Amino acid sequence: MADNGGVPKRPRYEVHVSLIGTVDTIPLNDLFEVLAGTGKTGALHVRSEQGLGIVYFDGGKVCAGEAGHRSGPVDDRPALVHRLFDVCFELFRFEEAAFEFEVGVQPTWPAIDTVEVPEILAETARRLAKWAEIRAT
Repeated sequence: MADNGGVPKRPRYEVHVSLIGTVDTIPLNDLFEVLAGTGKTGALHVRSEQGLGIVYFDGGKVCAGEAGHRSGPVDDRPALVHRLFDVCFELFRFEEAAFEFEVGVQPTWPAIDTVEVPEILAETARRLAKWAEIRAT
């Protein structure tokens, strides 16, 4: 250890802590913004009585997602974007859900690209508004 005025430097330890909570305390859109803003990499598991899904982040961008019958690799970027929009629309409709973010976890298949969180949130908001209109009629 290097000399720092007679005080030895302490070794640096990297701590990986899972983020656990419920969507009534931290809404998913806020959580996505936090994960994007801090450049996190890992898997966001969302569970409710309505279903479950996983959204994978890579450096604060979304690289994969799965929910319901939507799982596994996709062929190209348009398919990835479509998958992520569908998965997020499903997960954001959960009325009561718990989440856990596992740092460093990636999909078991190669991620072909990433999508910016603001793009996903904008499309999800658009779909949720349309869904609310449909349900109101």
